[in-house]
Order: sequence, then structure tokens, then C-alpha cells
Amino acid sequence: MNLEIIYEDNDIIVCHKAPGVSSQTERSFDPDMVSMLMNYFHKKGIKNPYVGVVHRLDKPVAGVIVYGKNENSTKLLSEQITHHSFTKRYSAIVCGDIRKISSPSASKNPDGSFTLSDYLLRDARTNTSFVVDITDNKYKTNKEVKKSLLNFNVKETITLPEKSPLYNESSPYGNILSLVDIELLTGRHHQIRVQFSHTGYPLWGDLRYSTFSKVLNQRKGVALCARSLTIKHPTTKEEMTFKVTPSNSIFKFFNI
Repeated sequence: MNLEIIYEDNDIIVCHKAPGVSSQTERSFDPDMVSMLMNYFHKKGIKNPYVGVVHRLDKPVAGVIVYGKNENSTKLLSEQITHHSFTKRYSAIVCGDIRKISSPSASKNPDGSFTLSDYLLRDARTNTSFVVDITDNKYKTNKEVKKSLLNFNVKETITLPEKSPLYNESSPYGNILSLVDIELLTGRHHQIRVQFSHTGYPLWGDLRYSTFSKVLNQRKGVALCARSLTIKHPTTKEEMTFKVTPSNSIFKFFNI
């Protein structure tokens, strides 16, 4: 698998992570970004290379990801995440016409965008997260419950033609798909996937949080891409934005 580098200097390296690649080394033989970067640095003749993990993308998710090339840069970038000064935008394709969303989690903003607000709890045993009712006594004082916020705009809604290989006569969504642009305001485990599934509009191809995708065995990858990342350079303090065009999964059906 090829390593796609978007930008590199003495302090940071920004890459386009492919779907199916882990953000960091894990206990498997599957490819991961840290190992690929270490091999890249070794081939360049760099002795004792350093790859600092700053943030993560879910394994099936593609998109922009940044790593620190030294301890200080990694620390400063991590502080930006802590202080919510990273700006992360995602493109996703959800099942159904999400313009009709009526979930209690969703509120419509004056500019036509939507906000999703939930409380999420991670189950480490199953490596999943789920929405909980914060008014329930068993969750009120649970410090593992995290408030989760995101904003999204609906960019395009289409109906798959009957001749499409993705068309399904028994689709509970009427073969309707919506392209949404997401601004992630908090970075919780599987947040985007969990919150949209909870509203009744799961991401296409999400085998973990979408029963519909499991039934159809949609194994071409979850339709989610981290398409834009804005950071402040740890040394120069310059604001830098890196972008990719979503190309994995079924984004080809939309005007990206």
C-alpha cells in the first residue's frame, strides 16, 4: 500500500490515510500509518525516526491526518486538540433524506445547518460507543459519559436509479442517500457514526452501526472522509489547512 503524503517539514507530516489502514500500530498484521511512516523515514536514511500520534481516524475512514516528527511538535499539536483549536471537517453519505430529520438529538440552526447533541458512552469490551440518556441515574455520575457535538449541512440528496448495482428494492430508506458536510466539535470514539445512526440516518457502508449495511454486506468502506484539517503550525504558528477530495466508497455518485 502506498503512503500518500500531502505535506512535510521538519516538525510535521500530513498524510491522506486510506480506508482500512489503522492510524496507529495495533496487534494485527494489517497495515498502519505509524509503521508505514517509520519505513518511509528509514528509506530516507533518517536514524531513530520519531512518529508522534496526535489524533486518530477510525480504521475504515479515509482522510487527512497529521503526525508530529518530534516530541515538542506532537505535544503542541495535542494541546490544540485539548483546547479545541483543531478544525476538522468531514464528508459523509447517510442513508435517507436527512433534510427530514426529526430526532430529539437534532436542532436546526438559523443558517439552515443542523446540530447534533448527544451523550456517548464507550464500551471498551466491544470497541463500540452508544448514546445514553443523561437523565438516567446510572449515567448521571458516570465520568465515562461524554457530551458529543457536531454541526452538519446537507449538500445534496439523491435517489439511486433502479439500474444501479447499489439499488435495493427492500431499502427502508427508499434508496435515498444524502451527502452531508460535518464540522466535528468534539472528538469522541466513533462519534460521527454513532450520532447519525442514533438519529435514524446511518452512514452508508457502516457495518458496525447500520443494520441495513450489514444486511446488504456493504464492504466497500464506510462513506466517511476527513476531508479538511486546519491546524496552527507548532513552530511557525501559521494557520494551515489541508484538504483531500473524498473518493472512497460511493462518493462518486455525488458532486463533490
